[in-house]
Amino acid sequence: MAKVCPLRSGLALLHPCRIFAVRFHLAERREPYWTVISAGNALGYRRGVKGGTWIAKFRDDSGKRHLEALGAADDARDADGLSVFSFAQAQERARSWFERKARERSGDFVPLGRTYTIADALVEYRADYQHRSGKATDRLDASAGAWIRPELGPVPLDKLTKGRVVAWHLKMAETPPRLRTKPGAEAHQPGRAVAILAAQKHQEVDISPEGVRRRRSTANRVLTILKAALNHAYREGRFSSDDAWRSVRAFREVDAARLRYLSDEEARRLTNACAADFRALVTGALVSGCRYSELASMTVRDFNPDAGTLQVRTSKGRQTALCSIGTRGPRFRRCTCRGTPGKRAFVPSRQRQTLGEIRAATAAHCGLCGGTN
Repeated sequence: MAKVCPLRSGLALLHPCRIFAVRFHLAERREPYWTVISAGNALGYRRGVKGGTWIAKFRDDSGKRHLEALGAADDARDADGLSVFSFAQAQERARSWFERKARERSGDFVPLGRTYTIADALVEYRADYQHRSGKATDRLDASAGAWIRPELGPVPLDKLTKGRVVAWHLKMAETPPRLRTKPGAEAHQPGRAVAILAAQKHQEVDISPEGVRRRRSTANRVLTILKAALNHAYREGRFSSDDAWRSVRAFREVDAARLRYLSDEEARRLTNACAADFRALVTGALVSGCRYSELASMTVRDFNPDAGTLQVRTSKGRQTALCSIGTRGPRFRRCTCRGTPGKRAFVPSRQRQTLGEIRAATAAHCGLCGGTN
């Protein structure tokens, strides 16, 4: 009767303490020693000159065999879950790969044909973010380009560790604010010229409590973007575990609103210094307290002069809300709604501006009226 290899039969795998002792006596060969995980799926051990490697095998409906190298076996080194894997860890990685291959065959998952990196996760998250709302895409691009892509962009998602994310988060919190940096000289390569960026310039380190708070607040905001991108990749099945970033904690008690209220005299001087078109927008913001995006989406019919309320249809929380302006209603109506049809927008499309343009215009008018922004 032919002898059956204990590893191939799967019997030895029931005793983790004996795995290496059994594998040590296996002959070196190209074809792995297979252990069936489920129908059409198997986990194999390929023994080579320098040690063993875990191999996953997936057989599709047509009978074609697909192989994937999962990583080194824990023959010479202890398993770390990153580059060296125990049998249990190899099983977990194999099951994730089996699921991904099944989704590929069903058309629910489009493979990239290369290693999936954090930069790829950012691209997919940005597309999804624009599809859902996209209110702050420019801010997302700026933060990702300045802090995430240079440090973590090339990192494969399956190589990302919690320690690396924590170290990146701490480094970002210790880095002083960036200064605008001009591009350096052009490096001429065959057929093209490539601009080389000069070394990034930074402000002097501010060690005051307020300076530390601001840097940590920035680090938290960028960490939120990174986690959102990685969570999106995790939900889409690009990765089997979110342990590398799920438990990374943000800095506490660093987000504080900058409180600055205009007096009645300052508000009056500001509106008087504004041009006619811009004055309606400034008045609406002063009277209602609404954001620019909320005012830009409002129409005249959203104002109820009898109740003294404004209906906010696109609030930050994506919920319809009522804003009470009370006794300031007549002034609001006089500045924005007099003689206009109900469908007319408070801010006509030809007058709508980006947030940066609004800030610049506000700063300019504050200078005209002698105020501070």
